[in-house]
Amino acid sequence: ARPVVGRTAEEADALYRELTELVSLDNALSMLARPFNEYDFSRHDPDGAFPLEAAAFGANSNQSAVNRIVAAVKAENLTLRETALRFATPRGHFVGAPEAVADSLQAWFEGRAADGFVLFESLPGQLEAFVELVVPILQARGLFRTDYEGATFRESLGLDFPANRHAGALAAAE
Repeated sequence: ARPVVGRTAEEADALYRELTELVSLDNALSMLARPFNEYDFSRHDPDGAFPLEAAAFGANSNQSAVNRIVAAVKAENLTLRETALRFATPRGHFVGAPEAVADSLQAWFEGRAADGFVLFESLPGQLEAFVELVVPILQARGLFRTDYEGATFRESLGLDFPANRHAGALAAAE
């Protein structure tokens, strides 16, 4: 998950816009090509209409993504540039104020859509913001531990220490 956490929803929106502005048009076009079976969007005017004929290339690729993108293009009359930049950095479920991000994580976890999360820092300072703002909410809800049971990762997971196979072989040889 790439959480984008702001102290307010407005701050999170601003941070998300900052994240989207970091993507170059070339990278966005390349990312857009994936569900369209690597269709070459670079041959079209980026400020022109989205080439709807590209949808046929996605028929044997990721149809659900293609259908979602084409629906947005038609509903909002998006240019190729607007489409590429929007779908290169899709707004995930974990963008918002701390409560909203915690609510989304909780819904995914309790809905059994995830049994844990791997976090990526989307912008500098976002991991720190997540730890300071979201983790205490998850801890208060009993969804994130406040302490570890053991002194090692293995002990905290409740795993036995494995026998050393080499020491066992030496003992058996004697």
